[in-house]
Amino acid sequence: MEDEMITKKRMIFRASIELKIVKTISEKLKQDGLRLINQIEKEISRANKEMAILQQSDQNNGLSVEEATAQVAMWRSLMKIFQLKLQMSEREGKNGM
Repeated sequence: MEDEMITKKRMIFRASIELKIVKTISEKLKQDGLRLINQIEKEISRANKEMAILQQSDQNNGLSVEEATAQVAMWRSLMKIFQLKLQMSEREGKNGM
């Protein structure tokens, strides 16, 4: 009888630990889901802004959509180059000190 009681208490204890683990995993999945939703919303916003820029440039300077897209891609590439150069100079500055 006493052994059964100990076994049941162990089973209850183990079940409570498993429940805590499942709740923790569930909460993590919810948080990851919210982060994913936020990331998707940011990407949608970025795409909408880019579309607005393309439409505006199409109206302002008579460029075709293809030309405007190429121009935006060129500016992005230039920004990336300058960001990389800035990172390199910051690293060189840290290494030089």
